[in-house]
Amino acid sequence: SFEMERTGEFTFKGFEAKQPVFTLLGHRTTNAVEMYAQPMVGREDELTRMAAFLQPLYEPATASQRFAGMLIVRGEAGMGKSRLVHEFIQAQQTSNHFQVFLGQTNPILQQSLSPFRYWLREYFGYSSTQSEAYNKRVFTHRFSQLTHSMTDTALRNELERGSSMLGALIDLHWNDSLYATLDPESRHESTLNAL
Repeated sequence: SFEMERTGEFTFKGFEAKQPVFTLLGHRTTNAVEMYAQPMVGREDELTRMAAFLQPLYEPATASQRFAGMLIVRGEAGMGKSRLVHEFIQAQQTSNHFQVFLGQTNPILQQSLSPFRYWLREYFGYSSTQSEAYNKRVFTHRFSQLTHSMTDTALRNELERGSSMLGALIDLHWNDSLYATLDPESRHESTLNAL
């Protein structure tokens, strides 16, 4: 998942031989299609149970009757959880009933609101290999598309007010923004409101 560069070999206490040392450069951009090139085998029961969980979303109901639940996939490392979820998401997105947004955690870089940071990077097309100016242009363009499609004026205005909060979650900062003017407690509250 990460790009690394070999720095050299060094001696460390507790090791007889020199150990290789690497510099972490950043996240590797991986394509799920490349990662999962082979067909998945033998997980039909799990996929059926996951699809049954979503069934209430397809049934006629008022918004207040729909259950906004959470589906948790648990298991030991290497059991294929990520692959199972990938296949499930692909099946749901091809049905065109709703969108799926993935918010993954980062076990190495533990940050507040990490799943939302992941989701926002994907949604706004953030790239760690591009310049800040490039990422700001992409963010602004995508944000503009989002707000122009909204019919609720009050909601659109509130979202526009919180744009710098969302940008800050993906390490984009503007000197004259609302985010820059707030104290840490107000920033946190405003970030949650923007989300």
